[in-house]
Amino acid sequence: MGTKKNKRKAKSRSHPYRIEKRHLRGKGVALTPLKRRDLATLMLLEHDPMVAARFGWDSLPASRHDCLAQIQSSKKMFKRGTPSIFAVRKKADSKLIGILQIRWGDDGRVELCWSFLPRYRDSKLFYRSCNIVSSWCLDQGAERVWSVVVS
Repeated sequence: MGTKKNKRKAKSRSHPYRIEKRHLRGKGVALTPLKRRDLATLMLLEHDPMVAARFGWDSLPASRHDCLAQIQSSKKMFKRGTPSIFAVRKKADSKLIGILQIRWGDDGRVELCWSFLPRYRDSKLFYRSCNIVSSWCLDQGAERVWSVVVS
C-alpha cells in the first residue's frame, strides 16, 4: 500500500482532469460553460463557415441571438451534468480562447469539434483541452472519441 500522497499521484496520472465546481480543470486549462461575457469572442469564432455548420447555424454571420442561445444552452447542460459544449480558458475565470463541442452517437462514439482563436491553434492549451474532454467522454461511457481535421 502506498501513502495517501502516492495514491493521489497515481489517480491524477490516469485522469488528466479534475472535476471542480461546474467545470473540468487540467494543467493550465479550464473547461467551463459559456458565459455571457464570452459573446464578443463567440461572435468572432463563428465567422468560420465550418464552425457555423458544426453548431447548426443556418447562415453567416450567426446572429447575436444564436450566440446568446448557445450560451444559455451551455449553462443548462453543465447544471444538469451533461455538457456538450465546453468553453476553453486558461483559468476558470479568464477569457474565452476556444470552444470544444462533443456529439454523442448512438453507437457509443463521440465526435469532437473545436474552434480556437488563431493564436491558440496548435498550442499546448489546445492539445491539453482536447485530451481532457476525450478522457472525460471515455469516463462517461463513450467507446471511442474521434475528430476530423479539415484544412
